[in-house]
Amino acid sequence: IDDQLINDIASQNGVFGGRIITQYLTPFSKKTTRDYLNEKAPYLNFDDESFERFYKCTNGIPYYINTLANQLPTDTLLTKEDIVECFDNNLYFLIKYLINTWIRLTNREKDIFITLLEKPLHRNEIGEKLNVNPASLSKYFNKLIKLGLINNDHGLYSIKELMIKRWLEVEFRNNGYYPYR
Repeated sequence: IDDQLINDIASQNGVFGGRIITQYLTPFSKKTTRDYLNEKAPYLNFDDESFERFYKCTNGIPYYINTLANQLPTDTLLTKEDIVECFDNNLYFLIKYLINTWIRLTNREKDIFITLLEKPLHRNEIGEKLNVNPASLSKYFNKLIKLGLINNDHGLYSIKELMIKRWLEVEFRNNGYYPYR
């Protein structure tokens, strides 16, 4: 579990004494996703290209699959452009719980995440871009990693949570700035 709050609540020492039952749904494979949509949403008409885009947008995560599928136009052949447009227009609904996480980040944590939007960087490069001593960023990196927002692969930091990345890109494209508060 990447989320410390869930761990604190659901653990043996949590407020419910370990009696909370949680069930994690692993992401669906492409085949399972297609079969699921054929059964539950036969009115959605994908060609191979639009289905590939749909799967890429949802990463096979059941919540994302259901949310995006409910927003798509019905009884028409969907193009990959239809999928991207619908995805971008409904991004807020797909990731509202992640936006809540974003809102709770400090400005420095947001700065670090935004700095990583273009490409993975090393700590020194991030410090240089933010005009701060890289050593002063440790607690921010640790929190972002603990929240599952970024990765550290042998000193190379990259974005892990691609849904927030996409949301920020859309926000910047539409408004000309990244949301801070």
